[in-house]
Amino acid sequence: QVGADPAAVDTRADVYALGVLAYELLSGQRPLDVREKSLPEAARAIAEDEPTTLGALDRRLRGDVETIVGKALEKDPERRYASADELASDLRRHLADEPILARPPSRGYQLAKFARRHRGLVAGVVTAFLVLLAGAVASTALYLQKSRLLEEKSDEVRTANEVIAFLEDVFAQADPYRADELSVRDVALAAAGRVQDELVDRPAVRERLLGVIGTTLAHLQLDAEARPLLEEAAERLARRHGRADARYLDVAEDLAPLLAFEGRFDEGVALQRHVLATRRETLGDGPGVARALNVLATILANRDHDEADALLEEALALYAEHLGPDDTLTWTVRHNVAARRYAQGRYAEAEALFRAVLAAAPEELEARQVFSRLMLGNCLRALARNQEAEEMLREAERRALAAFGEAGAVTCSVRQALSGLLADTGRADEAAAMLERQLEQVERRYGRDSAQYASGLGDLAFAVHDTARREDAEALYLEAAERLAALAGEDCMERLQALHNLGILYMDLGRLERAEEVQRDVLARRRRTLGPDHPVTLTSVRGLGQLLVRTQRYEEALELRRHAYRCAVRDQGPTVPLTQTARLEVVYALIHTGGHDEAEELLDEAEAQLADQAEPDFHAVQIAKHREQLAAARATVEGAP
Repeated sequence: QVGADPAAVDTRADVYALGVLAYELLSGQRPLDVREKSLPEAARAIAEDEPTTLGALDRRLRGDVETIVGKALEKDPERRYASADELASDLRRHLADEPILARPPSRGYQLAKFARRHRGLVAGVVTAFLVLLAGAVASTALYLQKSRLLEEKSDEVRTANEVIAFLEDVFAQADPYRADELSVRDVALAAAGRVQDELVDRPAVRERLLGVIGTTLAHLQLDAEARPLLEEAAERLARRHGRADARYLDVAEDLAPLLAFEGRFDEGVALQRHVLATRRETLGDGPGVARALNVLATILANRDHDEADALLEEALALYAEHLGPDDTLTWTVRHNVAARRYAQGRYAEAEALFRAVLAAAPEELEARQVFSRLMLGNCLRALARNQEAEEMLREAERRALAAFGEAGAVTCSVRQALSGLLADTGRADEAAAMLERQLEQVERRYGRDSAQYASGLGDLAFAVHDTARREDAEALYLEAAERLAALAGEDCMERLQALHNLGILYMDLGRLERAEEVQRDVLARRRRTLGPDHPVTLTSVRGLGQLLVRTQRYEEALELRRHAYRCAVRDQGPTVPLTQTARLEVVYALIHTGGHDEAEELLDEAEAQLADQAEPDFHAVQIAKHREQLAAARATVEGAP
């Protein structure tokens, strides 16, 4: 079908489709993941790439199961089962402990396929063969565990058949007149709605579907929809199979980040630590442990920087050792290490790492290459190299549009960053116009009741905030907050960000009482859900501090600013621009509260750090200004009667 040859399509195409379903039901993943590939890349992968064998993913699937599914997935139709009936017959033979008709591919055949895929690596001698398990050993093991395995296999087959029937029905209900618009998101949301209402009396089928659909929704960034499904799946799996079961660990690993990022940080960390410890105990140090390390590092990144860095370094070493330096998973962790340097304010170092990551990027990771370009553009923007930053973000936008379209989540992320850069360089109207066009596409694709539309409203409000239409931003912020509350609750991070920005808007408009009311509410919610030292919470601390300074309540402002400064030194280090800015904010409050000696000490520290900063000129001007203010304040005190 991919080769566009109708004459070559027969029942063996259906056999291949059944093989794909069997592979995913048994392993929890697709034989070939083409969701983030362009159409030509996907076609090439389907025609040429070989999936990882089931036995390599789970040793329990070695032998007959691996052979049967492998035969159904053969690239060459002549080597495939001729019909679905033949496939079913071999499955029945396996379940009855009878010899199957399919045979593992011969060594010669495997070597020939390897040589075709890796012509440059094959020099005439193949130095490694796949080791075939002895039939007698397998038969003995099966005999000793026959009754238990037969019962388990029968349950698995029944569960798999019911899962297939459920998903077939979901697809059957799709509107055939809009099939060209049907997406994974549409099907996943439809399936999620039905799972919640059905399958109450079929726990095995329900837990399997909850996990698969919940994970799909999480990967689509529909966190609010994914979390309840994954929580129920994890609870059911733990109750039926225990918290050391591989199926439970897979679901828990997708659930942990959602809990952490939605305000249940300690719960998410504890869950992922359990996943990591159990995988170490059962798998040793391998790719599964590396993935658990990477997920835990992602969760901890905004709280415990030292541990997050150590976890990423360990994950990178394990992936490189077991999968090689050029593997996609190794590359992904390298990207994450670069992102950590950016988050730490080490922009020059992050720039070098992102350039190295892009230079080594696998062609099939188009989506992640877009993110690397987005992050590199942000680094350049932080280094005040705005022209280079815009060129990089424009390239990221071009690639995102080609791969994901106008309304894609990746495209929206890139344009959010690009709009900020445009506003910084005096082109706020251009930024707002771009986001207005994008919001129209999002509305057309997802509808006004979607999380994507609500987030787009917040982005547009932020852009309009810097234009002559500033007062229009209030209605946009309020609508975004209202829609996000309905979708994900009043304490969801995106809603609180929209309200935080609304508080800044009120301050810019001179509506200071309303600004304080909003900012105190957001700060209280962030302290409760994220903790007092979370970087996002600290943006609210600094925002309220700015308002208090403006209304000349310097003592309370000083208390807030001291806390923000201490956290910046601890988490970011003493030299980064964010810490320098926080230091100078404390100085300003000290000048107005009589702490002149401490203010001078901090100014000396700030001056000493200028050589290590990305933007020393900006802070040098601020330091000079504060020294003048300090001198004037001292003169006033000395001249007082």
